Amino acid sequence: MKQEYKHAEHFHRSRHARSDLSVKKDETAGKENAMKKKLLKKLMVLALSAVTAFSAVPAATVTAAGNPYPTTQDVDRDGLYEIPCTRFAWQCVYDRQGIALPAWGNAVSWWQNAINQGYAVGNEPVPGSIAVWSGDYYGHVAYVTANLGNNRFTVDEGGRTDKDQTSSHGVAYGYTLTNAVGGRRPYDSNKVLLGFIYPGVRVPGKPYVSVNPGKANQTTTFSWNATSYARYYDVYVYKAGESNPMRVQYGVNGTSWSCTLPAGNYRVAVASVNHAQYAYTFSDSVNFTVQAAPVTHTHSYQRVTVKATTTANGYTQEQCRCGSIQNKQIIYYPKKIQLSRTSYTYNGKVKKPTVKVTDSNNRVISADNYTVTYSAGRKYVGTYRVTVRFKGNYSGTVTKTFKITGKAHKHSYKKQVKKATTSRNGYVQYLCSCGAVTGKKTIYYPKTIKLSATSYTYDGKVKTPKVKVTGANKKTISSGNYKVTYSRGRKNVGTYKVTVKFKGNYSGTVTKTFKIKAKPKNWVYVDTLPKNITSDKYMIQYKHTYQKTTSSYVNDGGVYESVRPLETSASRQLVGYYYYHFCGPNTGQNVNFAQTGPYVHFDSVAASQVTVAASGADGDDPSITYYLLNWNGNGSRVWCSSGTTCNGAYGSHGARGQAWYRMNQYQNKKLQTQTTTSESDWTTGKDSTAVKTVYRYKAK
Repeated sequence: MKQEYKHAEHFHRSRHARSDLSVKKDETAGKENAMKKKLLKKLMVLALSAVTAFSAVPAATVTAAGNPYPTTQDVDRDGLYEIPCTRFAWQCVYDRQGIALPAWGNAVSWWQNAINQGYAVGNEPVPGSIAVWSGDYYGHVAYVTANLGNNRFTVDEGGRTDKDQTSSHGVAYGYTLTNAVGGRRPYDSNKVLLGFIYPGVRVPGKPYVSVNPGKANQTTTFSWNATSYARYYDVYVYKAGESNPMRVQYGVNGTSWSCTLPAGNYRVAVASVNHAQYAYTFSDSVNFTVQAAPVTHTHSYQRVTVKATTTANGYTQEQCRCGSIQNKQIIYYPKKIQLSRTSYTYNGKVKKPTVKVTDSNNRVISADNYTVTYSAGRKYVGTYRVTVRFKGNYSGTVTKTFKITGKAHKHSYKKQVKKATTSRNGYVQYLCSCGAVTGKKTIYYPKTIKLSATSYTYDGKVKTPKVKVTGANKKTISSGNYKVTYSRGRKNVGTYKVTVKFKGNYSGTVTKTFKIKAKPKNWVYVDTLPKNITSDKYMIQYKHTYQKTTSSYVNDGGVYESVRPLETSASRQLVGYYYYHFCGPNTGQNVNFAQTGPYVHFDSVAASQVTVAASGADGDDPSITYYLLNWNGNGSRVWCSSGTTCNGAYGSHGARGQAWYRMNQYQNKKLQTQTTTSESDWTTGKDSTAVKTVYRYKAK
């Protein structure tokens, strides 16, 4: 089909597939769908009757009734005008069903636009539906008049170029097609059947479900909102964790339904239905619990506390195991934390502002409900933190700050040193009497103390592991800042101490230990071979890990086309080609390839159907090659569909009706790398090509 609209690539999928069930977005949706289709078989027959009521009445009279499409598109060979397929199909729906469809653009756009606007679609050629094909720049639509079964159906349609010589205005009535969804039209193989639009059936709105669960064997009620275009509602009840419903109620009129259920955990979903096969929408699933039937008993209450956070209220309540609640009290959260002062002037004294906490009910929270900690050194000029940590019925931490400022004068600084401990940084700074501090440097505490070895195997020699100390800034601390002493007798089997005593700008003592173990009688497995394990005293074996990397090219994206040949390589391959021909009004250039204005028709033929008889450079663009083709079947020349003169609305190109051009089809490739890993058996030789080696050893 051709008209004034540009071609748009069709995105072929139906968003109304039954697998869109949002109750459980996994493989269970398919199981639920299949089961429901079986259970709905009788209802579907009834619902289909509404669609089949799109009566296949005699041929439409194409007259204006708000029809948004042009009345003509091409001049036929008999001098008459073709009626566009879009105008014809639109008018058929209006004349025969009284439905005025929206303007959906060119024929290929009808499919997605109908879906987007909530019209039902499907794969069945129901009488009164609209068949939609993709293909070339425009696609095609036709009005279905009968379903003959086995993918055979009849249509009334406009835009039939093969009817040009019949004075039919390009209209065909009762045309029979054997064409399944995804198949191509028999006389126009470029066009692929996308499916069928059902004008009188609209996809209903999404319902939102609420549940009022009863006790076991009491009534549980499901309620939902009325949705647009819904004829009835189906209710599905599932046991928690199961994919098949335990209860299904079809054809509910109204917005609620009740049933009794045993105690347990469940979920429910509701479908609003206009048509059982083509037009339905599922709600989100809602989880609920049916409690055991009430039993007469004596309440036994236990206090339950949910702590208030720094942003949300908590509560306390007394709760029985039966669910009964009493004496609920709100714990209002600490909305405002205030310091008694947030600014001081230096006077050499430590500053400690008091804290006041007010809850969201504008009442002061007692200090028993929180602890307050302060930054160290709160007598010098600077900014300091006050940390409030809540406890008891409250949780969370809030940090506030205050400042100490100095007086303007000529500074006189004195050096101060605070030694680093084994767990806390120290500092060196210069302090003025006004409280101002300058030249402050951190003395990072010794965060890591490591021995060169923590385990030895007995060999009769004294062991003295070296010590390495690393500060919290990940830099090594010089040995001049500590003294190392060792236990006596460090050559026999046992555990020995290494004592590191810090000095200078550091304070504190740290003790580390190492072991001397007896020679192993059985295999010892290690990732790193100890230095004292040598082949003269031990049997040593190795296990190696190897890696191998391979590369290959795989498809990257879809097939695309180019009139001009593109360079091929490992990353771009020619996967096929076909020939095409077009002609139309002369806009100043007579050559097919160079035609820039609107054209009358577009033809294509598969490369497998033809043989190249001759070729040459195009007259207006020598970089483009034209081809003369013969049909494989009878060897006759392949002409454009309009005949040997290729007449257009405003001109012709005579013998150029034989000229065809090649459309190349390419597939991009990407390099994919895969790495495989293998492992050797234990061996007595070490392989330097391995990516990893582990060891085992035992005494000889």
